[in-house]
Amino acid sequence: MSMPFEFNWLIVTNDHAVRQENNLFSLELNGYHLFPIDTPINVSRKNDEKPFGVAVIQSIEWRNKNTYMVYELKAIDTVN
Repeated sequence: MSMPFEFNWLIVTNDHAVRQENNLFSLELNGYHLFPIDTPINVSRKNDEKPFGVAVIQSIEWRNKNTYMVYELKAIDTVN
């Protein structure tokens, strides 16, 4: 049985990221997505926008055809 997934080098929040504490955010994505863990990657609000910061993913979980992640925002390039 196969499982379709995407490998991503950019976190796209679509303004759905939820602040957990300090610089930790959680994000739920539709489908299965694979990201590098413990590696700085860019964060963008929309797929066609310039990244606004850099984050390091702390954890990823796949369940019910969704991807759940927690990431730490390490640097921000713009003001909200």
